[in-house]
Amino acid sequence: MATTATQSQKADSPKTSKPGEYHLARAIGVCAVSGRAIAAGEKLMATVRETPEGLERVDVAPENWEQFDKSSLLAFWQTVMPSRGKKKVFVDDEVLCTLFERLAEATEPGKVNFRFVLGLILMRKRLVIYDSARHEEENGGRDVWSCG
Repeated sequence: MATTATQSQKADSPKTSKPGEYHLARAIGVCAVSGRAIAAGEKLMATVRETPEGLERVDVAPENWEQFDKSSLLAFWQTVMPSRGKKKVFVDDEVLCTLFERLAEATEPGKVNFRFVLGLILMRKRLVIYDSARHEEENGGRDVWSCG
């Protein structure tokens, strides 16, 4: 089965600066088998395969999944086509980073715990990068993470 450029998406040129980081294209809303548009909110099978140019995402409508050639796939999963609208942002990233920095010298357990959770959120968004950890016997034997 051959796909056209409009039916599959190649990952952007590698922007990785760290091992284990991959970039995959988002769903484009077209079935790779039939060429049918996949509407927002509709289920689809998302797949990833390796090509000589890199990783490629291919989306397949459920009614075409059985006839789709799965031999070269690295992974596949069922998902829902996202809507094209812009996501609502509760708090922007700059506010989260500022709050994280302001809590750097906090010593109250509630604030320290909140900063830890905030740090995890920022790591997930790749705005804070885990660097190393050390164990401090003072202050109750806590682990301190360093971020780059």
